[in-house]
Amino acid sequence: ASCQEDGVLLPRRGSLIERKAPAESADDCAKAGHEEPAEDKTSELGTWMDEAKVTRVLDSRLLSSIFRSMQEKDGSGLPRDRVVRCLEILGYKCLDSSLVEECLQDIPGHGPLSLGEFAKLAAAFSSHQRARFQERFREIDYRNTGYVSVREF
Repeated sequence: ASCQEDGVLLPRRGSLIERKAPAESADDCAKAGHEEPAEDKTSELGTWMDEAKVTRVLDSRLLSSIFRSMQEKDGSGLPRDRVVRCLEILGYKCLDSSLVEECLQDIPGHGPLSLGEFAKLAAAFSSHQRARFQERFREIDYRNTGYVSVREF
């Protein structure tokens, strides 16, 4: 499910950086409820996203509003030094600054980010956060029931 109520779409799979990541087996994908990953799209963050999901993130009023309020006064884009703060405003906690820096290095140029570039970055972090939550859930759900009982918790 996605968090549409507060204006932020949290997509299932995300891709910002197109590099080879560890391959998921078909069984791993099926267990996690994912489609098999496409051969040509890979991600540093280890998750997958199609362009339609990036478009939905781009359409988020909250994301657009934050981008507009934090961009340069001349409208040239979002300064790279404000990206972490924007992600925090979007609700991302305990951001790994090295991951943010690595993602920023993979975006061409050194100038401000466009709304599209920021949307891809936010979508990738949404996917990364979701993957972390799923990993933690699997650690707690040691009986692999798909539910966490009070005892397991």
